[in-house]
Amino acid sequence: MATTVWPSILNRKIIIPCGDISINPGLDQYLSCLMRNVRSLKAIRTVEGSFEPKLRLLQDLVYGHDFDIICLTETWLNNSINDHEILPTGYSIYRHDRAGRTGGGTLTAVKSSLSSSEIVKPLEFSDLEVNLVEIFKLK
Repeated sequence: MATTVWPSILNRKIIIPCGDISINPGLDQYLSCLMRNVRSLKAIRTVEGSFEPKLRLLQDLVYGHDFDIICLTETWLNNSINDHEILPTGYSIYRHDRAGRTGGGTLTAVKSSLSSSEIVKPLEFSDLEVNLVEIFKLK
Protein backbone atom coordinates (compact mmCIF):
# COMPACT_ATOMS: atom_id res chain seq x y z
CA MET A 1 0.00 0.00 0.00
CA ALA A 2 1.46 3.35 -1.02
CA THR A 3 1.63 6.01 1.62
CA THR A 4 2.29 9.62 0.84
CA VAL A 5 3.92 11.22 3.84
CA TRP A 6 5.33 14.72 3.73
CA PRO A 7 6.35 15.68 6.27
CA SER A 8 5.82 12.84 8.71
CA ILE A 9 6.18 13.29 12.44
CA LEU A 10 9.64 11.73 12.20
CA ASN A 11 10.60 14.16 9.43
CA ARG A 12 9.48 17.12 11.53
CA LYS A 13 11.63 16.05 14.43
CA ILE A 14 14.75 15.29 12.39
CA ILE A 15 14.61 17.27 9.15
CA ILE A 16 12.86 20.52 10.06
CA PRO A 17 15.60 21.59 12.53
CA CYS A 18 17.95 21.76 9.54
CA GLY A 19 16.14 24.99 8.64
CA ASP A 20 15.89 24.33 4.90
CA ILE A 21 12.70 22.25 4.77
CA SER A 22 9.23 23.68 4.30
CA ILE A 23 6.45 22.09 6.35
CA ASN A 24 4.03 22.61 3.45
CA PRO A 25 5.89 22.14 0.15
CA GLY A 26 2.67 22.49 -1.87
CA LEU A 27 0.16 20.10 -3.35
CA ASP A 28 2.18 19.53 -6.51
CA GLN A 29 5.20 18.25 -4.56
CA TYR A 30 5.06 14.97 -2.66
CA LEU A 31 7.03 11.80 -2.26
CA SER A 32 5.55 8.33 -2.18
CA CYS A 33 7.33 6.22 0.40
CA LEU A 34 7.40 2.56 1.36
CA MET A 35 8.75 1.38 4.69
CA ARG A 36 8.83 -2.32 5.54
CA ASN A 37 10.47 -4.82 7.85
CA VAL A 38 11.16 -7.48 5.20
CA ARG A 39 12.63 -10.16 7.49
CA SER A 40 15.15 -11.42 4.93
CA LEU A 41 15.06 -10.55 1.26
CA LYS A 42 16.88 -13.83 0.60
CA ALA A 43 13.98 -15.93 1.95
CA ILE A 44 11.38 -17.86 -0.02
CA ARG A 45 7.72 -17.27 0.81
CA THR A 46 4.61 -19.32 0.02
CA VAL A 47 2.11 -17.25 -1.98
CA GLU A 48 -1.18 -18.82 -3.06
CA GLY A 49 0.30 -22.32 -2.98
CA SER A 50 3.48 -21.48 -4.87
CA PHE A 51 6.94 -20.54 -3.67
CA GLU A 52 8.28 -17.10 -4.53
CA PRO A 53 11.46 -15.34 -3.46
CA LYS A 54 10.74 -12.36 -1.22
CA LEU A 55 13.06 -10.35 -3.43
CA ARG A 56 10.74 -10.84 -6.41
CA LEU A 57 7.72 -9.87 -4.30
CA LEU A 58 9.53 -6.67 -3.28
CA GLN A 59 10.39 -5.87 -6.90
CA ASP A 60 6.76 -6.38 -7.97
CA LEU A 61 5.58 -4.09 -5.17
CA VAL A 62 8.16 -1.35 -5.83
CA TYR A 63 7.85 -1.29 -9.62
CA GLY A 64 4.07 -1.72 -9.49
CA HIS A 65 3.56 1.34 -7.26
CA ASP A 66 6.43 3.52 -8.48
CA PHE A 67 7.65 4.57 -5.01
CA ASP A 68 10.06 7.49 -4.70
CA ILE A 69 11.73 6.26 -1.51
CA ILE A 70 11.94 2.74 -0.10
CA CYS A 71 13.18 2.07 3.42
CA LEU A 72 13.69 -1.55 4.46
CA THR A 73 14.77 -3.06 7.76
CA GLU A 74 15.89 -6.60 8.59
CA THR A 75 17.14 -7.17 5.03
CA TRP A 76 19.53 -9.94 6.09
CA LEU A 77 21.75 -9.07 3.11
CA ASN A 78 25.51 -9.38 2.82
CA ASN A 79 28.15 -8.62 0.19
CA SER A 80 27.20 -11.75 -1.81
CA ILE A 81 24.14 -9.88 -3.13
CA ASN A 82 24.68 -7.04 -5.60
CA ASP A 83 22.53 -3.87 -5.46
CA HIS A 84 21.34 -4.52 -9.03
CA GLU A 85 19.94 -7.89 -7.95
CA ILE A 86 17.69 -6.08 -5.47
CA LEU A 87 16.27 -3.34 -7.70
CA PRO A 88 17.77 -3.71 -11.20
CA THR A 89 16.84 -0.26 -12.54
CA GLY A 90 15.55 3.12 -11.50
CA TYR A 91 16.93 3.43 -7.96
CA SER A 92 20.06 4.49 -6.12
CA ILE A 93 20.58 2.00 -3.30
CA TYR A 94 22.20 2.67 0.06
CA ARG A 95 22.76 -0.31 2.36
CA HIS A 96 24.12 -1.06 5.77
CA ASP A 97 24.36 -4.85 6.06
CA ARG A 98 24.99 -6.50 9.40
CA ALA A 99 28.60 -7.65 9.37
CA GLY A 100 29.60 -11.05 10.68
CA ARG A 101 26.12 -12.22 11.74
CA THR A 102 22.86 -13.34 10.20
CA GLY A 103 19.92 -10.96 10.36
CA GLY A 104 19.63 -7.21 10.64
CA GLY A 105 20.58 -4.75 7.94
CA THR A 106 18.93 -1.68 6.46
CA LEU A 107 18.40 -0.49 2.91
CA THR A 108 17.27 2.85 1.52
CA ALA A 109 16.46 3.14 -2.18
CA VAL A 110 15.85 6.52 -3.78
CA LYS A 111 14.33 6.89 -7.23
CA SER A 112 16.92 7.87 -9.82
CA SER A 113 14.87 10.93 -10.83
CA LEU A 114 15.78 12.39 -7.42
CA SER A 115 19.31 13.51 -6.67
CA SER A 116 20.59 11.72 -3.59
CA SER A 117 23.81 10.93 -1.82
CA GLU A 118 24.83 9.03 1.25
CA ILE A 119 25.91 11.15 4.15
CA VAL A 120 29.12 9.95 5.77
CA LYS A 121 28.17 7.30 8.28
CA PRO A 122 29.01 8.85 11.64
CA LEU A 123 28.05 5.64 13.40
CA GLU A 124 30.27 3.18 11.53
CA PHE A 125 32.09 2.32 14.73
CA SER A 126 28.88 1.20 16.45
CA ASP A 127 26.59 -1.80 16.08
CA LEU A 128 23.77 0.39 14.75
CA GLU A 129 22.66 -0.19 11.19
CA VAL A 130 21.73 3.24 9.90
CA ASN A 131 21.48 4.79 6.43
CA LEU A 132 21.76 8.56 6.27
CA VAL A 133 20.74 9.77 2.83
CA GLU A 134 20.37 13.33 1.60
CA ILE A 135 17.73 13.88 -1.07
CA PHE A 136 17.86 16.98 -3.24
CA LYS A 137 15.38 18.65 -5.58
CA LEU A 138 14.33 16.83 -8.72
CA LYS A 139 17.00 16.59 -11.41
